[in-house]
Amino acid sequence: MNPEINNEAAEPISAPVTTVEKAPLTVNMTEAGTLSKLPSSQTALSEQDWQQLRTRLSWLLTEFPERMGEVFGEYKQPITTAAIVLAAIPFVAFAVAILEVINAIPLFAPTFELIGFGFTSWFIYRYLLFADRRQEFTQSLEALKQEILGESSDSGESH
Repeated sequence: MNPEINNEAAEPISAPVTTVEKAPLTVNMTEAGTLSKLPSSQTALSEQDWQQLRTRLSWLLTEFPERMGEVFGEYKQPITTAAIVLAAIPFVAFAVAILEVINAIPLFAPTFELIGFGFTSWFIYRYLLFADRRQEFTQSLEALKQEILGESSDSGESH
């Protein structure tokens, strides 16, 4: 407890005392001072260093783009997939933020739950409850699969 706030008597806390010697500091406000420079680790580049720098820069500007083109050509599909996944992350985060805002509105969450329950009930009644409708649903899924993938479910070959 703090004795200044509570106006109560408290025992003083003792801490070990260390002594630090103080160096005298004099400041002259009338004369301009000088700034000391840090010693440089390298004074000047030699001609050999410049040549190495030019060689590396030349390689970076000429061969590096060619090599990157070869790498991209060889690994085009995995690189494209990774780029799409990385690009999708902000959109997923944005969608989650929107859903959290919508879920915070008092009557929206129960309303959407009722809509989802109603649609699920209708889907089960329409497509899953009776055998002939299940067969119709399976045929429509196969047609959609053929349309998207462009292949026949019998042959297993892609065109």
